[in-house]
Amino acid sequence: MKNLQARVEDRLRIFSNYLDYSVYRTRSLFSKKSNLNNVKNILIIELKRIGDILVATPTFRALKKNFPESSIDLVILPGMEKILFSNPNINKILTWDRDKIKENYNIYLQQIKDKYDLAIILHNGTYTISKLLRDANIPFRIGCTRVGFSEPKGYFLTKQLLPDRRLKHKIEDNLDVLKLININNVVDKSPEAYVSKEADLFVKQKFKEQRIKKENFVVAFSVISWTHPTWFKERFAELADRLIEDYKAKIIFLGTDKEKEFIYSIKELMKQKKDNYWFGQTSIQELFAIIKNSSLVVGIDSGPTNIAAALNKPVITFFGAGDKTVWRPYSEKSISIQKDEVCTACMKAKCKLKNERNLECMKAITVEDVLKEIDKLRML
Repeated sequence: MKNLQARVEDRLRIFSNYLDYSVYRTRSLFSKKSNLNNVKNILIIELKRIGDILVATPTFRALKKNFPESSIDLVILPGMEKILFSNPNINKILTWDRDKIKENYNIYLQQIKDKYDLAIILHNGTYTISKLLRDANIPFRIGCTRVGFSEPKGYFLTKQLLPDRRLKHKIEDNLDVLKLININNVVDKSPEAYVSKEADLFVKQKFKEQRIKKENFVVAFSVISWTHPTWFKERFAELADRLIEDYKAKIIFLGTDKEKEFIYSIKELMKQKKDNYWFGQTSIQELFAIIKNSSLVVGIDSGPTNIAAALNKPVITFFGAGDKTVWRPYSEKSISIQKDEVCTACMKAKCKLKNERNLECMKAITVEDVLKEIDKLRML
């Protein structure tokens, strides 16, 4: 349920996007016209993290299918390279520090200047990024502009989307950008990810050491997000105990040292302490491999739940703040739980509501709700 503030922000989002489009249309009357003849080199900008990159993979695939002779390069954040391990649609990966675009402007400019025919900004593009693409003499520049009221829009684009009032999944939002270059009605919208043999062997050996067998029902828990509200320790503990009792499940907690304290506090609350494991700090590829070798992923809207969808693994995701329409793991084996009768508007990790209403979005999701959805997935 969206509160008054959220509904006002939705209206402002639509208004600001139409205003931005109107400015583009006016500016385009005086701009030099570009065309897409002989596109040989394409540059894509996606300066977000794991989930955002994975939901962009259908866009990479559609581009390669429609421009099979073109070379597609991608700009992402440092440390995110292994997300795209073995992706057949990407030629080269460049890494830019999102917080140092201005500081490194000339360095980044020289990397791309006079090298590309088409640039695509996925997600929201800042003024500096859009200017950089223009200064790099990239003749055709398009981007995704369906963002919030206060977020930066795509400046200096040579072609821009007519705003859409409807909220839709981010995969579809990204693919809509390609309509500007006549790529319409993309059929395959599934995200994709690949696991290296080394990471797969590493995880299988760890499973063997911890007596996790191939026939076990292995459930990976993603228990905390630093950008969205998390579920409660007591409920994670109860859910884990029920899975062990009812399905003889092996419980794996996904997390890094940053989440260590929260994970151990859940384990302390559990009655079934001997059948749960914590992998701790892993590489991105090792995280992929853990999820690939698990039977089910359960948890907060986060990187691991999106990885599960990209690897076509069953996944159940809890949504408090935000909208599952936009960010649910995109897979037929995915179930997203969100209660519409409570406030889900804030998109913040910390709830502003007080007393009984504090974190009501997560309180509304019960252990029984999750178990019911697990039963559905096990029947698929």
